[in-house]
Amino acid sequence: MKKTIIAMLAFVFVSISGISYAADKVFALVPKAMNNPFFDLARDGCKVAEKEIGGIECLYIGPGEHTEQEQVQIVQDLIAKGVDGIAVASSNAAAMAKAVKGTNIPIITWDSDLLNKDASLRKAYVGTKNYDIGVYLAQIVMMLKPVVEKFVFNQVVLQQQTIMKECQELEIPLQDVQIVENIQALP
Repeated sequence: MKKTIIAMLAFVFVSISGISYAADKVFALVPKAMNNPFFDLARDGCKVAEKEIGGIECLYIGPGEHTEQEQVQIVQDLIAKGVDGIAVASSNAAAMAKAVKGTNIPIITWDSDLLNKDASLRKAYVGTKNYDIGVYLAQIVMMLKPVVEKFVFNQVVLQQQTIMKECQELEIPLQDVQIVENIQALP
């Protein structure tokens, strides 16, 4: 599935770049963090697409650790360098929108999107419906244990405002929500 998504990303880049065939093009794939194995498959798929398409470079670059500021700086540097396309798994939607605003370089978001109000700044979003996944997971938890005492969310993935919004939509009492920076820190 991931390889299919990455192949689709490469195809979309080639298509929206307005070229008949790929030649000497550089497309950047920017994960949230280089040290997260979740993103390794995206890197691998991008490199496979690089070989299959030919004439393009897949530049896999991102922050070593999950830092929003470093990721934004990397994207700004890629824009200044003049790469032919950027696919970014944005850690901070508002900051990333500010960083890409005004560029003529095609931007695709993957894994996490820009805010709805900034959707016009990117050509496409490739990802999952995390809200739907959350609803299904909550339904499974409720079937397994009808009375849940605490809900725990890992803030590394979600911004606090997103967590609170989703809790309200799921009618989870906010006093029953615990937000942690590191899931391993739980007792």
